[in-house]
Amino acid sequence: MNTSRLTRAVLAAIATVAICGYSLPAHASSAEEATQSPVADVDGMNAADVREGLAAIDDPVAREIADAVITRAIASGDDVLAFTAEPYTTSPTDGIAARAFPSGCAMVVWISRVSQRIENDTHTACTSGGNWSTAQHQLKIIGVHPFTFAETTVRDKSFTKGAATGFSSEVWFNCPNTNLTTWKVISKGRMNRGGQNYETPWVNDHFNLSQNCGT
Repeated sequence: MNTSRLTRAVLAAIATVAICGYSLPAHASSAEEATQSPVADVDGMNAADVREGLAAIDDPVAREIADAVITRAIASGDDVLAFTAEPYTTSPTDGIAARAFPSGCAMVVWISRVSQRIENDTHTACTSGGNWSTAQHQLKIIGVHPFTFAETTVRDKSFTKGAATGFSSEVWFNCPNTNLTTWKVISKGRMNRGGQNYETPWVNDHFNLSQNCGT
């Protein structure tokens, strides 16, 4: 095969995969700012995977809440592929007085798969104290092109909850067919508790293995 025929064959193969999956435009996403989690096995997390994921969470409140939330999710049948958690904190601009009152709350984010469906599951909980006044989640699902690595947000939705101590949100995306697209789920949390505003950074779970969404 000469060079020009080889080049045409390679381009045709790339085009075929992009069409059979879904083609992603070449632009970046705010996911680049996210906190990334450990990657789990394609068949879901076992006990050792969960322990490793928990050990990677630095904040003790976030780790405690993640332990309870992920254990419950797996027990209920969720095929959890990866997870992470971050605490709700005040802004650095709020000053020392505000930072002296930690929220006692954290947000857990995990990516799961149900048949052809990729899910972003996000849960906020607190370890002590009473209700928060209001809380908000913003959830996204992002597809990453297997060849160009361009990112496209396929889901972006916000949820709000009034006074409570627990808050669960979910968005999902049904993969169009068999493809090599990889997936990220990304979430951000905000709340007001005890008259103080708190928020999380963008929290990201990245399932970075080639995902066959057609089976």
